[in-house]
Amino acid sequence: MEKNIIEVKNIKTGEVLEFTGQNAVAKYLTGVYGKKIYAGAVASAIRQDTPYKNTWEINFIKNANKKICEYCGKEYTSNRANQRFCSDTCREEYHAEEKRGPAINSEAKITKDKEILVHKLVTMLAPYRTAK
Repeated sequence: MEKNIIEVKNIKTGEVLEFTGQNAVAKYLTGVYGKKIYAGAVASAIRQDTPYKNTWEINFIKNANKKICEYCGKEYTSNRANQRFCSDTCREEYHAEEKRGPAINSEAKITKDKEILVHKLVTMLAPYRTAK
């Protein structure tokens, strides 16, 4: 399931907080200032470029799901609940490897560092691939 969060940063102290909704932010700011802050004020602050009360940067972060790619092991932010790979290249390589079987290295097994390096190279060269 997709998870959206609101990130609130105090620009004077550098403190960063994450909330799951406008009401939670309003409740927190009410506690800070000692007077009622409404969720509508939070919604307005999200849309503005200037910090709220010259202290708080409030940003909406959509789809804040952090996942691990099943092919390369890299952490990424998913766009969908059922997304399994960080890129199209990883997805294609995973399914190709699944179809043909894992590559056999007779001398020694490839270490995880080498796999990540190979993945980076494949990802970097992906735009230069010819049509299949």
